Amino acid sequence: MVSCATKDVEIDYTSVTVNLPSQIIKDQPNFLIYPLNYPKHPPSAFLVPFNVMVKIEKNRIFLQREFTKILYNNFLKNQVFKRLLISKDYINNINEAIKRAREKKCDLVIIPTITYCFFGGRSAPTNMAIKIDIYDTNSKNLIWSITHMGEIKALEDKDYVFWKTRYNYPPFPEAALLNILLDDISEPIKRWTNHKVPIFPKKEKKQLRRNKSDWNF
Repeated sequence: MVSCATKDVEIDYTSVTVNLPSQIIKDQPNFLIYPLNYPKHPPSAFLVPFNVMVKIEKNRIFLQREFTKILYNNFLKNQVFKRLLISKDYINNINEAIKRAREKKCDLVIIPTITYCFFGGRSAPTNMAIKIDIYDTNSKNLIWSITHMGEIKALEDKDYVFWKTRYNYPPFPEAALLNILLDDISEPIKRWTNHKVPIFPKKEKKQLRRNKSDWNF
């Protein structure tokens, strides 16, 4: 009997298995609004729990909490803000969210929304669409508004004559997909908070709309 394995290929005396990554379909995030000028100092932010706008069979409150943790940990990992606080309570009013952020001495308030999601598991695609709004707590202006969406394909393992393919499907595809979308969103915001020029790659500029309102903090 002969057997061996690497990260992508497994071989034994009966078959060869090729491990393939999950197939993810996504476009560039759509920056509906973004600031024209840079902050005077690295801003702090207050994160409100996700608003889940779609009907789902899973526990809505549980998903709000878990999705918000993913966003919080993603922004911490990517070092988007110098200081990031998270609200323990769901706030569905923008003025109340801004008030709470001011009480915490935060410059910005982040209001995330799940606008669409479908959890397909291994039998069907997992789809998600999100929107991230960021307000300046001093002027109450909306300075960032970003939408993004993506899909993880559900692909069956296939057997061929001399080998078979196996897809490395994540155990929680909705969490994996949300992290991927947030990575795309967080990079331009991080460049903005760190005064890096330009904020956006040239290939993304066609999808941008400037925020013409003035703001300062």
